[in-house]
Amino acid sequence: MGTNLADICLQQAAPPEFRTAPLMGLRFHVDKLLHDASATNVQQAIERHGGEAQRSADEFKTLSDEDKQALLKFLDTI
Repeated sequence: MGTNLADICLQQAAPPEFRTAPLMGLRFHVDKLLHDASATNVQQAIERHGGEAQRSADEFKTLSDEDKQALLKFLDTI
């Protein structure tokens, strides 16, 4: 998750120990995302990732608005 989101678990877990939830059923859980339920939509969840997922978050941010919407629409189907 990266150091920015590593403030939970009473310092009993390191950032690389966070487990990403499976995407299956994502469309049913879009109101509380991330390990701490701090993202209220998929785009926020993608953009807030750091650590091993930083590259993916950065690449998402470089997409055109049309491509972002296409990806988000796809994620809403799983």
